[in-house]
Amino acid sequence: MNQKIWVIDDTPSDISIDRRHSNMPSGDVEKRRTRTDDETIALSNKGTTKNPALSFSLSLLLCGAGYLYLGRYRLGAVFASIQALLVLLLIGIFYYWDAIKNFSFVHTFEMSIFVFTGLVVILITMFLWLGSAVDAYRRTVQQLPDVYAGVDYEYLPVFANVLFPGWGHFLNGQPKRGSAYLMFGFVGLCSGLLTLAAWPIWSLIAYSPGARMFEIALFSAFLFVPLALVAWVVSVYDIFRIRIGDILRSHMPRTSAVLTLLLSISVGLHFMSGEYYMNLMDSVRTEMLQHNMTFLPEVVQSTQALLNLLLKINLA
Repeated sequence: MNQKIWVIDDTPSDISIDRRHSNMPSGDVEKRRTRTDDETIALSNKGTTKNPALSFSLSLLLCGAGYLYLGRYRLGAVFASIQALLVLLLIGIFYYWDAIKNFSFVHTFEMSIFVFTGLVVILITMFLWLGSAVDAYRRTVQQLPDVYAGVDYEYLPVFANVLFPGWGHFLNGQPKRGSAYLMFGFVGLCSGLLTLAAWPIWSLIAYSPGARMFEIALFSAFLFVPLALVAWVVSVYDIFRIRIGDILRSHMPRTSAVLTLLLSISVGLHFMSGEYYMNLMDSVRTEMLQHNMTFLPEVVQSTQALLNLLLKINLA
């Protein structure tokens, strides 16, 4: 007699998982699996010994180094290549400077396009550099089981902020405030570099259609450099007040410190006579006119007229 034998298979819940996803579109199942894999990776990274301050500092010193520290080798190689291209670009400009200058005498319009494109590329590259440092810090913090409270060394964040505004705040576990100071430092650094390279760049585009646009950009850099310096000093005071200065924290809040700094600067400038500033602006305006500038001499002349009016009011 033929007998039926029933076999009960008590395998794990793979069948139930397949039945649960059988009515879902294949794309949703793939998303569900991918999301589960990401969660698994995140859980496996919990309790990591990676240091957010170190990952940020490495990326700030060498673009992509923070990603290499985290084991993101492809991402680190990409950002390291970006920095290498920036260095090669600057070396090439310095090495072929005479040839570039001779080319500018013949092709003025093309040279203005070349200069502005180069400035934009340098600006974007430096922005990606700082962005990679912030992203490396964020990735490291996400892998920690607890809230990051900063480094243990009291003076290290203060010293870091002296080198670059906002750096110390990241070492202190304050990324939002550090990002604000970091942006001031970034724009201030770009403005300072543009100011230092003004005359060499101007020699290339003095007779090009983009000369006036470059003067406007240079004027904006002149305005922002003092603001960036003030933000730099305030960032150093802020991190010093948080980490070390218990007396400063109670007797001089951050707003009062900013007002005191501005008052000190104004008092220091007041000790110099108005004639000194007038003579200084006259020499600057003459120098600009000799280099065929148009917009900046007009700004200096307007500033002189305003200064004369203020001096007359004070004398009255």
